[in-house]
Amino acid sequence: MPAVSIIMATYNHAEFIENAVRSVLAQTFQDFELIIVDDGSTDNTGKIVQENIKSEKIKYCYQKNMGAAGARNNGLRMAVGEFVVFFDSDDLLYPKYLERQIETMRRAESDMAVCDFDLVYWDGTRKNVIIGIQSQDQFYQWIIQNQSPPVATMIKRNVVAAAGFFDESLFNTEDYDLFLRILAGGAVVAHTHETLCDYTIHKVGISEQIENKIKDKAKIINKLSRMLMEKPGLLRKEQLKALMDKNRVYFQRCLALNIDTASTMPEAVRFMEKQYSERRGMAPFLVKCLGYPRYNQLIFIKNSLMYRGYGEKILDQELAWRRKKG
Repeated sequence: MPAVSIIMATYNHAEFIENAVRSVLAQTFQDFELIIVDDGSTDNTGKIVQENIKSEKIKYCYQKNMGAAGARNNGLRMAVGEFVVFFDSDDLLYPKYLERQIETMRRAESDMAVCDFDLVYWDGTRKNVIIGIQSQDQFYQWIIQNQSPPVATMIKRNVVAAAGFFDESLFNTEDYDLFLRILAGGAVVAHTHETLCDYTIHKVGISEQIENKIKDKAKIINKLSRMLMEKPGLLRKEQLKALMDKNRVYFQRCLALNIDTASTMPEAVRFMEKQYSERRGMAPFLVKCLGYPRYNQLIFIKNSLMYRGYGEKILDQELAWRRKKG
């Protein structure tokens, strides 16, 4: 039984997949299986895997298109390793990736290990990203700032199973949702202080992604709010205040896209109203009188009058990390 199951979801990535697979096969730590789930590719992705790359470590499975979450879940059902890595077919692992990540997990006795990585843009330029996760309040840290992409994260397989796998209703942020559930369950993250992989960013226009991404984030905020209402001890008072600030931004982004927050995020509305009810001042008074959705609409109107192009700016910020700087 291999120690690690590397789960690669792929869709129409014939251009990239051979290099990605070879980066896995070149690992210094060889006790792994590579599960490739072809999510309904219509190009020659499958042919490249089956004819160009020969290895007993590879399991190839073709399925109808379900999205990344569905493909990863099917890969998880096939996996037998103690640890799992979710690896997209346009990313690359450096040769010591598995060796170093396993060393970290075993030394720290952690449930997850994250490593530093290179953000690789469509034109080949790079930006090194150092993970900022600290040893305390890791659940809160992950909420405020999504700490690492799937390729930079190794997890115990039983921990993923206990958290309930990926949410297949999400198409852009399914990994963020899963990692939050894992951490809310008490998982501990260790940091491998070494750059061990490439995370690829393709040139995609904001208009092509922003609406689906905001809708997915709204679902996650709603799920997170329900979790915090059911388990209020997960965050401290000052952390709840910071989360309220973060939530306000997403409520505003929903309004910029004409998304009805009352029906889209009912649990988040309840959470925000509860938090305001425990505070004093004009804002809590207005929330009590109007309800949070209508109060948020007033804030959106005020900001739109004060700042030219306010709606476009807050939407633009959502995908700002994808842009190549300089």
